[in-house]
Amino acid sequence: MQNKLLKRISQNLRVFHIFILVSLCSSLNLFAQSDSSYAELNLNNIKAGFASNGTLFKNINDIEGDAGFIFSSDEDTAAMIYTAQLWAAGIIGNDTLVAANTYFMRGFDISYGPVSQQHDSLYKLKYNKVWKISKAKIDDHIANYQSPGYAIDNTILNWPAHGDVSKGEAYILAPFHDVNQNGYYDPFGGDYPLIKGDEAVYFICNDAGYSHSETGSDSMNIEIHGMAYAYDTNDAVLKNTVFLSYRIYNRGVSTIKDFKLGMWTDFDLGNPNDDVMGCDSANSIVYCYNGDLHDEGPMGFGSYPPAIGIKFLSESMTGSISYNNSSAGIP
Repeated sequence: MQNKLLKRISQNLRVFHIFILVSLCSSLNLFAQSDSSYAELNLNNIKAGFASNGTLFKNINDIEGDAGFIFSSDEDTAAMIYTAQLWAAGIIGNDTLVAANTYFMRGFDISYGPVSQQHDSLYKLKYNKVWKISKAKIDDHIANYQSPGYAIDNTILNWPAHGDVSKGEAYILAPFHDVNQNGYYDPFGGDYPLIKGDEAVYFICNDAGYSHSETGSDSMNIEIHGMAYAYDTNDAVLKNTVFLSYRIYNRGVSTIKDFKLGMWTDFDLGNPNDDVMGCDSANSIVYCYNGDLHDEGPMGFGSYPPAIGIKFLSESMTGSISYNNSSAGIP
């Protein structure tokens, strides 16, 4: 079962926030995973993974095929979402263009890294990764970067603050605090990543690096910056919540009209065969819950099935549709 939500944003750049809330009721060589191209948030009750090409929750080279967004506790571990992906669409000239990934069985539209004129081994080495960092490590860096014997955390040291302008990449990429305001990221001088929450994963991807083998569309030349984050807290809501913040850049020369974003989501709420989906457009939330009072089977939650919701925070949701899996691809 999948779901996509289409929503309008501005033509060039807009910050796009969603959060994923759990409510408890009583392989392609291009994307070959490495230790740095996939990382998980693992705070409180939720474990969720994020990949370098923008795939949410699912490790795309996981041979076992396990779901990637799970509710974890000392007693058990149960899946809630299999995978998800940000989708985009817009009009350039007279053409409607789309960027969308699903399961990578036919191909892909969105790949890792910023928009660039060169996709060689050095590009892959630099950008086929995600950057996971905690507020505690950043605070330690702020307090001790001038201390004798201090070693800078590897993520802080290699934060993707700048692109290679000689290859057509944007100079400023990931956000950072510029201590001396010289416009250059220098962790040895005290600069540090700007993140949200107590733990964050940052990723950069684009739709311009390769042909759109998933949809057959032409590229929009968009660059997607994503930050997934969570809070280390005992708050009853926040400990069951993961936040996602996106910045979308138009790196092309053409204006993108009627630009829309959607969140394609494959819910797997324990046993996926009895899930029910709904939408509350007034509150900008799409949700999934069990169709009866018992979530049966080895993957099920038993007599205490949960519900899960994806809520859009920055703008109102304009609609929601669902479709059944088939070999025909995206409807």
